[in-house]
Amino acid sequence: DLVICTEVIEHVPEPEPFVAMLTKWVKPGGLLVATVSFDDGDGMVPMHLNVTKYDDESFMAEVIPRNGLTRIEDSIYRREK
Repeated sequence: DLVICTEVIEHVPEPEPFVAMLTKWVKPGGLLVATVSFDDGDGMVPMHLNVTKYDDESFMAEVIPRNGLTRIEDSIYRREK
């Protein structure tokens, strides 16, 4: 089982519930491949939401594991059985 979500989370108004929803789709032992880019330092990407609330590293290090996923490589997380 594999769920891929690349460069989407930063466009969602409420990313933490969105990650919880993604986690439900990952079967035990399955993988989530996820990338984010909350960066909008130059103001050129107005559709990147929550840029003042999150940064890429802390979001991936805190929010994703909080939902029962363990990081196994960059951008790859496993749902434990």
